[in-house]
Amino acid sequence: MLDMKIVVVLFCAAIKESGFPVTPLLDVIMELRESYQTLLLTQWNQKFSEILTKDNYTPMIIEDETKYQLLLRQFPLRIEATEKLPFPRSLPYSESVPKIFLEIKDFASICAKFAKGLNVSKTEIDDMIRKPTNLLLTKTLKSALVELTAAESETQLNFSQLVQICINTLHLENAMPYLEDYIIALVHGSARQIGLRLQGASMLKDIRSLVEDRIYDKLNDKIDQCLDIASYDWMMQEASGVASDYITTTIQFLENTFRAFTHLP
Repeated sequence: MLDMKIVVVLFCAAIKESGFPVTPLLDVIMELRESYQTLLLTQWNQKFSEILTKDNYTPMIIEDETKYQLLLRQFPLRIEATEKLPFPRSLPYSESVPKIFLEIKDFASICAKFAKGLNVSKTEIDDMIRKPTNLLLTKTLKSALVELTAAESETQLNFSQLVQICINTLHLENAMPYLEDYIIALVHGSARQIGLRLQGASMLKDIRSLVEDRIYDKLNDKIDQCLDIASYDWMMQEASGVASDYITTTIQFLENTFRAFTHLP
């Protein structure tokens, strides 16, 4: 569709030079843009789903300084608590976070390519990039995350993985200013301009709340299962002085689960 847009833009310029009205052709370009954005959103939905499905939801391990600097070029969010850790260095987020960040940047870049060559203001170009990027965040990425964490999802995540998703959303949220700067730089050539904020931060907060509710429900279900399979001797004359195996197992499960919760933001 980019090639088609170029043809229409060139034809529009030629018609304008001849003194003919170009409004109908401009309408065609806008229709092409909407169709192109819809196509991109569909493609990125598949990309997000693939990234999220392949992630193992464990903290990223960076082997050395060279790989760490490479990561920062891709995902510039620095975490002060990890900066002084020795290598191999464990980062709080899993590998899907920088991958999703890069995909969002690529999406914005492609939207900017479509806007290139159009005789419109920078404000309009910013709008042509920011609106679909907001849709990418609030609809496409949100849908992929909701589907991943749903109770009926084929990918049944354990407690540690759900906790990791909460942590991931926090760091993606903290990286939103870098995406905003990137879009501003695409339009103005500098990140010092002031632009409208992306809506990704509020969406990620909503997802984090949703996952926390999912953890709560899953925890209650697990406790109910432990108690349902218990076989208690209700006719016991006196206590044996030793906790039931079912209670011991339940307490051990809760200890391990709550230990994972200490990493929650």
